[in-house]
Amino acid sequence: DAAALREKARVRSGMRSTEPRAARVTIDDARTEKGVRIERLAIETDQGIALPAEIWTPAADRGAAGPRDILCVDGDGRAEASESIRDLVAAGRRVLAVDLRGMGETAPPPQKYFDMVRHGANGQDAYLAYLLGMSLVGMQADDIVACGRWLASRDAKADVIGEPRQVDLFAVGLAVIPAVHAAAVHPGLFATTRLEDVPRSWSSYVEEGPLAPRPLPLASLVHGVLEDYDLPDLVELVRPTAD
Repeated sequence: DAAALREKARVRSGMRSTEPRAARVTIDDARTEKGVRIERLAIETDQGIALPAEIWTPAADRGAAGPRDILCVDGDGRAEASESIRDLVAAGRRVLAVDLRGMGETAPPPQKYFDMVRHGANGQDAYLAYLLGMSLVGMQADDIVACGRWLASRDAKADVIGEPRQVDLFAVGLAVIPAVHAAAVHPGLFATTRLEDVPRSWSSYVEEGPLAPRPLPLASLVHGVLEDYDLPDLVELVRPTAD
């Protein structure tokens, strides 16, 4: 059932069994473009892990009952999602765009002995996570939860820390994999989940074998996961929106 699947997703991915630590946020700089305030942030989601991010606030006063804020994560980094972010801001949404660990600005340079296609830039880190009984997917999912909770705690009108409220989640490409884990394990955090360029099922890559034309990189895999669930199971569980 849904509760069992949520717990399996948490355990298999290595996500935290308790609430993620509260994110510590510092503002590096701020600017205004056509009335839109853009603040560059560093969001510390774990010890030694500071994620580069930007929060875009529309010019118009949305009021306390304005549209929900949205957390945006892209497997290629937030810079690749700039067009979608601008569209959301133009529609009156405040957007927090974050580069998850190992994605965008935080992606490491190519690592020796690892193939970029098969392992990704994070091949070595994925192996280290595996040796620790964890996965990069689970760590990235915890990043999403921490960022989502911080965004949810910001008052819509006064822009200060206030009573938590739900936010929306928007994930693209390889960021979809940790996003559906985060949304599944913490169903009360995100009001809606929007997914684009969703990776195929893990099982389809297994069936194609090591010569699959577009394999998922090692960093997007969870060890032993097909004993319990596949990606479409989590996608169905979080019931993504179409817009």
